[in-house]
Amino acid sequence: MGAGKPGASVAPPLSPPGQYYWRVVTEAGGSSVATSEPRKIVVNGTLPPVRIISVNYLDSQVRVFWENIDTATDYRLQLAEEPAFRNIIKEADIADTTAALRLIPGRRYFVRVKALSDGPLASRWGGPGRELYLD
Repeated sequence: MGAGKPGASVAPPLSPPGQYYWRVVTEAGGSSVATSEPRKIVVNGTLPPVRIISVNYLDSQVRVFWENIDTATDYRLQLAEEPAFRNIIKEADIADTTAALRLIPGRRYFVRVKALSDGPLASRWGGPGRELYLD
């Protein structure tokens, strides 16, 4: 509203999706200015899914590496003993793109990672969990 009137302006489109704030500033002539309270607007969307790129084994420790998502602030890692992830045995929020896990040899595990943000956005789980196994 009012974008076509002289002196009115509208910001460029909001991208990427996330949480933004807006307010209205009016000038009524002279030095008279009125400003509304800031209000929140949420642009829906999701972060891209995270892909696990490498798994390194050393003794009873496994190091998992995943790709960086530019708009992510953290990553949520889940570890389960079955591929459906119905019983999560470990869940952690991690700021880095790698995690070290201590596992019991001779058991199968599954790991998955998703991206998180400060706002309402998160990614989907990056496909089925990656299988981990220590001899």
